[in-house]
Amino acid sequence: MEKQTIVALLGNSMMMDGIAVSLAENEEVISLRLDPSTMNLQERLLRIKPDLILYELDSDWAHTILSLLSEQPGTLLLALDADCSRVIIMNSRQRLTKSMEELYQLFQDEVDLAPRT
Repeated sequence: MEKQTIVALLGNSMMMDGIAVSLAENEEVISLRLDPSTMNLQERLLRIKPDLILYELDSDWAHTILSLLSEQPGTLLLALDADCSRVIIMNSRQRLTKSMEELYQLFQDEVDLAPRT
């Protein structure tokens, strides 16, 4: 059996309820519904080490999730923006830059990779 994908769901909206139900039907996914208002949310996420975290962008606690990008590089963060019916992918790749040239190159690389609309 292949490794199952661990997905942490953070949020209390009806949309998040629907996502949880849909994921529960997928045998390749272990979905964990976590209460984002708990004091030890970051500790729990660091212990669980989910492959993907889906959270509601407009929530009061959403800013605390972004700190996981430095704590757990490689974790995919998906921010659900229900107002605009979109999902924003937060990138947790890290690169060290030692000069302004390297920083500019990083910007350019990201612009080149960005989808054109």
